[in-house]
Amino acid sequence: MIHILLTLVLSIAAIAAIAIVAMKLLLNKKTKKLSIQIESITPYTFTQKNEKHNLKQDNAQTFTDIKNDLEQSYNGKYITVHDENQFTDYYVDLFNEIVQFRKQLKTFHTEPPYTIAKFISDFENIHLLVNIHNEQYIQNELNTYEDFFDHCLKYPLDKQQRRSIVSDAENCLVIRVFSSMFQN
Repeated sequence: MIHILLTLVLSIAAIAAIAIVAMKLLLNKKTKKLSIQIESITPYTFTQKNEKHNLKQDNAQTFTDIKNDLEQSYNGKYITVHDENQFTDYYVDLFNEIVQFRKQLKTFHTEPPYTIAKFISDFENIHLLVNIHNEQYIQNELNTYEDFFDHCLKYPLDKQQRRSIVSDAENCLVIRVFSSMFQN
């Protein structure tokens, strides 16, 4: 009787081990597939209105990561909320697929490869990447047009007015009130 129970336990353990190995092999295959899928993404840059111009100019350009794609797509431009939403929407389906897959990996105590981990990290930080990009853009514009802002009116524009003008935000109103206008 003990011999039969021992054989049964060993058989179950062997089947479980085989199932775990088989699942890990499937996860490895899916990991490779997702990594290749990430590496072969058409950069967002190419989906913009000037797609033909980009293809002619940057034919060798490939997707490296979300951060670089964001910088290349909006090089020399301010990223509005609408732009950020469109950029995020471009990657959201793949991100959701990868997040579901990451849950399976965690079940088997397996870390995703660098390509997948980087994609997840970049996607989760798109808003931060946009803020950093926009701040750099604003600083460059402020430096470029500093002399103009200092001399465009009788009184120079203050920092807040200057930032508002160069931000290229969707809504911008700059009001300059001169105290001499209200004197009798």
